[in-house]
Amino acid sequence: MNHKVILSLLLFLMTGCSQQINIIAFNTSSQPHSYFASYNLQSKSVVALAPSDKSHNAIIVANDHGEVTLDKVRESVPMSDPRHAIPPSTIMSQKEFDARFGFLLNALPPEPLSFQLYFKSNHMTLTPSSQKLLPTIVNKIIELSPCVVDIIGHTDTTGDEEENFDLSLEEANNVKSILQEEILQCLTCKKEITLSIKGYGEQDLLLPTADNIAEEKNRYVEIYIK
Repeated sequence: MNHKVILSLLLFLMTGCSQQINIIAFNTSSQPHSYFASYNLQSKSVVALAPSDKSHNAIIVANDHGEVTLDKVRESVPMSDPRHAIPPSTIMSQKEFDARFGFLLNALPPEPLSFQLYFKSNHMTLTPSSQKLLPTIVNKIIELSPCVVDIIGHTDTTGDEEENFDLSLEEANNVKSILQEEILQCLTCKKEITLSIKGYGEQDLLLPTADNIAEEKNRYVEIYIK
């Protein structure tokens, strides 16, 4: 699944005119992580501030004359004149990066706590190891409440693609019901907990396979507590 967010920056030049530059941030995974772009008016640069191990994320900085992809931490491009092609990217030193953007990183919320639960071939019954993980997940939800819990279902490539999308929603809803029941049994938990479900079907495989391949690692639900 390819989610794209298009941000526009209006760069006001000394002459009083403006030029538009598009920044496209995309994430090809269901994981709720994305690069963070910062535009510095004084030095006119765009910097990618994400961890370097998020290989499925990137930022594309583009104007009418071309584009540059930023996919490494501290990678930046000068933007002194958007009427011309964007120069090649460079890697900012750690010292300069910390001095200019450290306060932004410190202000960001922590990454969501994540878990994965796997299903047997019927897609509705959790594997024994996943069932054992449920108490840990419930305890963390209660510990971090008030919180939002994203429950995201996935399937393998067996069967029809549209049916797999519906099946992934059923998986997510099944896990939601289990968590709700466990949370309700906690009499001391009075803070707000929001459980939301999504389904990606076979569009975001954990282990890429050909069509009609039964793969347990692709029959799973992701849980993000934030």
